Amino acid sequence: MMFDLLCSLVERDYSKTKLMVQLARAVPIALPPPIEGSVYVEAGGAEEVWEHFRLQSNVVSIETEEQCFVVADEQSGQQGLGPRVVIHAQLLEGLPDELAEEVALPSHAVMVSVSKLWANSVEDHVPMFEGEVGFGFVASRKRGVIVTPGQVRLMTMLRSQDVTDDIEEQRKFEHFGQVQALRSAVGALECLIGHSRQEFVIRPPELRTARRRKRLLREKEREWLVVK
Repeated sequence: MMFDLLCSLVERDYSKTKLMVQLARAVPIALPPPIEGSVYVEAGGAEEVWEHFRLQSNVVSIETEEQCFVVADEQSGQQGLGPRVVIHAQLLEGLPDELAEEVALPSHAVMVSVSKLWANSVEDHVPMFEGEVGFGFVASRKRGVIVTPGQVRLMTMLRSQDVTDDIEEQRKFEHFGQVQALRSAVGALECLIGHSRQEFVIRPPELRTARRRKRLLREKEREWLVVK
């Protein structure tokens, strides 16, 4: 499971960062596929939904077989489409040309990026998201961190609605996940918005284990939110 893999990488390589706090608080949500892609409510009540949108919990996680998203409020009880943090972990199949000669990418390498997303306007009943990718690394379970945040060069401000307009910029960053990270993060947030009117119930953990310092609970050890 991608969430469990993300937890193992972070607790080993970035245990002193905010990632540990956010992952420790994450509540997994079981949503019907697809996770990515626009999931909008009907136009008649769209603006009301955007204005009153709340995450199902302050920090939630959703995943597919190849990627995982952890979405976190910046403030407790946050409402609307103000800034939220999205942690995205995705299996990689290749590096950009400028790094390919320097870094040998093992199988099951994972690209982790941390984005911030917000929407300041709604056009044709669709929120216009903007985003910033502020941190990222590539790691594997066996080799540890392969590419550091400095090499990733993820400090570029990007507007999610503009990334497809500049083909050269898209080619420059596409394989390494900078553009894709924002697209995927927007898709995950849209999915949560699309399901925000559904009622969820808590599913108890499948396994109960004693908490250990500096170890993150895995999915089977956490309570889940499931559609009622």
